[in-house]
Amino acid sequence: MSEESKRGRLDRLVITNAEDLEGTDFACMTADADWARTPLKFDYDSDLKTLSISTPSGDAIKLEELRDIHYGNSLTEVNMCNLTAQYHTINGAEIDLSGKQVNFTMISDQLALPDV
Repeated sequence: MSEESKRGRLDRLVITNAEDLEGTDFACMTADADWARTPLKFDYDSDLKTLSISTPSGDAIKLEELRDIHYGNSLTEVNMCNLTAQYHTINGAEIDLSGKQVNFTMISDQLALPDV
């Protein structure tokens, strides 16, 4: 592979001094174009205290297609790789927000509104 074709690619992400990441049980990437999530492979090396994250196939990640990389322990963090885990629950049940509504109108003299 030429040096030109290697630019903008991430072969793997290695996090050092990662003693606190030993319990990692999820890793994924979010695509910049459509926010699609792709599972990633993760490997914790207890001797080196490192966490390595890569694609399951071993192919490099194209940086121009990457928005985020999420990883962590789902017992202590929100698992951003699991879409349903990102919603708030009470005692394990989803919160019913069907009766809660608000209507509003945004008025601006700017040509473009910032993201809300």
